[in-house]
Amino acid sequence: MKVKTEELKNVLGKVRPSVATAAPMGEAQVTHFIFTGEHVAACDNRTFVRYPFETDFTCSVDARDMYALCDGLSEGEAEIGLDNGQLRFAAGSLKAGLRAVTDNESWEWLPTVGNDLKWKKLPKGFTDGLSLCSFAASTNSARGAYQCVHVLGKVVEASDGLRISRYALKTAFGGDGVLLPAAGVSKLVAFPVEMAVLDGAWAHFRTEDGVVFGVRLMEGEFADLGQFLEVEGGTIEVPKELKAAIGKVSVLADAVDITEKQMSVSIAKGKITCRVEGERGWVEETVKFGGKENAEFVTNPAFFARVLDEATKLTIGEKVLLFEAGPFRHAISRNI
Repeated sequence: MKVKTEELKNVLGKVRPSVATAAPMGEAQVTHFIFTGEHVAACDNRTFVRYPFETDFTCSVDARDMYALCDGLSEGEAEIGLDNGQLRFAAGSLKAGLRAVTDNESWEWLPTVGNDLKWKKLPKGFTDGLSLCSFAASTNSARGAYQCVHVLGKVVEASDGLRISRYALKTAFGGDGVLLPAAGVSKLVAFPVEMAVLDGAWAHFRTEDGVVFGVRLMEGEFADLGQFLEVEGGTIEVPKELKAAIGKVSVLADAVDITEKQMSVSIAKGKITCRVEGERGWVEETVKFGGKENAEFVTNPAFFARVLDEATKLTIGEKVLLFEAGPFRHAISRNI
């Protein structure tokens, strides 16, 4: 069958985030693109994507090899089909055959939505809330539920013990509360999902175009954090220049993983100073503000910059600093 190369590259690129980088013994399909005849799918056992793409064959192939072959293709058409246990591929002067798994039972484990379940429209601002709150989730695998974004009724929230983010929805998300691992949320928010359904261990989300993204739910208890968001103290307007200051100093933040970078923030004498210090040296930037309050805290520069995309007001409490804007609130524990 003939396919447009740009369409194929786009579909594979959308599905690729749910391809596992390595496969446990006997689970090779988690590293594969799966062609079901109606969709291209991938599932790493934590997330999955099912993207509408009709083919006249069914099989699965190594995703790394398939993506590498397609990524460099120019715009045009390609011939693709199953022949003698191989997924044959031809585009221009390029020809290839990839070893294919053709036993349909080998991917029947892909999560599906039960026929008795009904898709429901997501509350307005749902993905915005997930995106904003996911930055506050813990990256420590020992923290259980606190690696997740917790959604209960009209509340979307996350916390690593030092930070809390909460987003207020206008209408409630169905169910008795779910824990969506932040690692899966970071992939989910790339899709313009509009509908959702909960089915056992999975939360399924669907776009208008029929793309389905799934996140495996985590079990656990998430504490009521509302008391920590009730902060009394002096209030200031967040200086617009503060985000630019963060960008300037973060270049020296030592850490391979962006989530592990650290920046100290000092508020004193009408100034906010952002400072990064590491093995390569140090850098700081100061901006003025109109308040007299004093405070110090340590944060991740990338996450803090994301908070400042939304927050316009800062309340400096005795133990907590609270950033607010509309339905979004973000609390950071002070250095005391």
